[in-house]
Amino acid sequence: MTTLRTWIYKLRREQQASVSLVPVRVVASTAPAARGTAAASSELEIELKTGVRLRLSTAVDLDYVVALAQRLG
Repeated sequence: MTTLRTWIYKLRREQQASVSLVPVRVVASTAPAARGTAAASSELEIELKTGVRLRLSTAVDLDYVVALAQRLG
C-alpha cells in the first residue's frame, strides 16, 4: 500500500509541475455595455489553444479556473 501511495503522490506532483503558462493578450471588450450595471466589467473570457472560449465571472475561484482550463485545454 505504501508503494501505491508513493506513486500517487509522485504523479500528482508531476501533474502540478507540468502546468505551463502562455502569453496573454488583453483586448478591449466587444461586449455591449450594460446600462446602469457593472456586468460588462465583471466577466473574464479565456480562449484555450483548442479554440474553446470560457466566459466566467471574475468572482470565480482562480484555482477552479486553472483546473477547468487544464482539463479542457
